[in-house]
Amino acid sequence: MTIAAPPSILLHSGILLLHDENDDVQVVRDGDILITNGIIAKIGHDIISVSDETIEVIDCREKIISPGFVDAHHHVWQTQLKGRHSDDSLLDYHPKGNLQYFNYTAEDVFWGELGGLLEAIDGGTTMVVDHAHMSLSPDRTLAGFSATLTSGIRSIFCPSLVPQIKRWDKDGYELSTSKPVPEFFMPQIKSLYTISIFQEARGAGCKFITSHWRRNNVAGSGGHSVPATLKEYGLLRPDILLSHGTGSTDEEFKWMKESGSVVCMTPATESQMAHGEVAGFREDVIGCFGADCHSNNHASILHAMQVGLAVARSHRNSRIMSQGRFPRLIQPTTQQAFNLGTIAGARALRMDKQIGSLKEGKQADIVIFSTDSPSMTCVVDHDPLAAVVRHASNAEIEHVLVGGKFLKRDGRLCDVQVEAVKGWESGLEDSTLSWKTVAGELRRSRRDIQARIASCDVNAARRKVMESWGFTGGDEVFM
Repeated sequence: MTIAAPPSILLHSGILLLHDENDDVQVVRDGDILITNGIIAKIGHDIISVSDETIEVIDCREKIISPGFVDAHHHVWQTQLKGRHSDDSLLDYHPKGNLQYFNYTAEDVFWGELGGLLEAIDGGTTMVVDHAHMSLSPDRTLAGFSATLTSGIRSIFCPSLVPQIKRWDKDGYELSTSKPVPEFFMPQIKSLYTISIFQEARGAGCKFITSHWRRNNVAGSGGHSVPATLKEYGLLRPDILLSHGTGSTDEEFKWMKESGSVVCMTPATESQMAHGEVAGFREDVIGCFGADCHSNNHASILHAMQVGLAVARSHRNSRIMSQGRFPRLIQPTTQQAFNLGTIAGARALRMDKQIGSLKEGKQADIVIFSTDSPSMTCVVDHDPLAAVVRHASNAEIEHVLVGGKFLKRDGRLCDVQVEAVKGWESGLEDSTLSWKTVAGELRRSRRDIQARIASCDVNAARRKVMESWGFTGGDEVFM
């Protein structure tokens, strides 16, 4: 895909959040950022005349300019499932949400993927690791890939092996007896490399591999350890990112950190769905943030920062107070949360040379916050970093740029042009879509999916899920 280079843009006189060489955030007021050909060309004060007609000038006075947010774990296709998991545990979510790719057509995947990515962009996410585990068939994968290109976001698109469901209705749930890896899967993965920015797979050159790992009293209770298995086969390396990591032993955390492997925490779902204590803030963990399933919780990394801080602080305070003591310092810090959603997230994806901070020579992946709302008033004068992490919401995000291109402008998502992918015909090739059009299609698609879900026996699927997790216990584990 060839994208025309955007014009030179001057972000003029904003409040800049700049990382130094130690990842400490320095606040620079009345700062300028010059963007040329999608790259941050220069950062400084009054670096170029605002009257230069060859440059588009964005007045950023009293606005906060931040690096774009990095979301290292997200199931983007699930948009049409929103609303059904607000009181679900992990065990309920899996059949009611995770396995519902079975009830998606390729068209449903396209709209769900596009809607989820636009929702992420609206919240300031400029880079996402997308667990595209709706790869039940080749056309579903291609539909998701088309939507990803259409959105304009920066993405590591991760087609995933999923249980090949043969039948799922009111009379039962049956998996296909075919091979664990469908015949179409690996050839399709290789073909995607030829039409995208992906590198070859590790055995064939892949630079990044991600998977789930958690242990609680149901999931992983059979004793299987992903870190131990990877270590045993010599596969635990810096190109491994494991989502959640909850319930890991100190030894497992040690293995992961020593190998350079990363743990992505998703505090909203981990806290609700009984994964266990969030792990990403631990000193013995290389961590980052993810939104996980926006069918259950907010899609923005701002929300992950806010929930993550609250949960991690609560756990730490409770441990200290249970010993009859009182915390001298409140930890983790606001800066730690910001870094896990920006530069540390980029470093986890091995992309910190390109994104994750505002620095000359890096891609212009940028979020600009308005500060004149009731929630931002006064806090921006005292601590702009606290304003972003502790007080901001999507409503304060005025502009979002990826590679210098506006994806959100003046508080509204920009229209997108549908990108065709060979092998899947959407009927929308080269169409321009507004958010209003996307939202209408999502609602229509949701009704269709819900009609299919209504005929499924979710309890039967739940029993199969427990078996696949190695759970052999009885009802005594539940309360």
